[in-house]
Amino acid sequence: RFKPFSKYPPVLKDISMWIPESFNDNDLCEIIRDEGGDQVEKVELQDAFVHPKTKKASKMFRVVWRDMSKTLTNEEVNAKHEEVLKRVVSELGVELR
Repeated sequence: RFKPFSKYPPVLKDISMWIPESFNDNDLCEIIRDEGGDQVEKVELQDAFVHPKTKKASKMFRVVWRDMSKTLTNEEVNAKHEEVLKRVVSELGVELR
């Protein structure tokens, strides 16, 4: 089925974090979608590694923000992205990098 696409440019934001063993990618995506709604076009895992000495796990996700009706400003996206960051720290127990 055809899904319309936006003619407006995306705003890319990365989230890099140390994650606890209980971390689930879907929980992160739910928080991002909850805060961003239809303005979140995509969430993609970009990098994952385990520190060789500390054995701490890290993941980095790229969030693509885009609106169907207008160009999003950095200020608009930054405000929502900050809310996402606050929630992932408090709700998922991650440590931002």
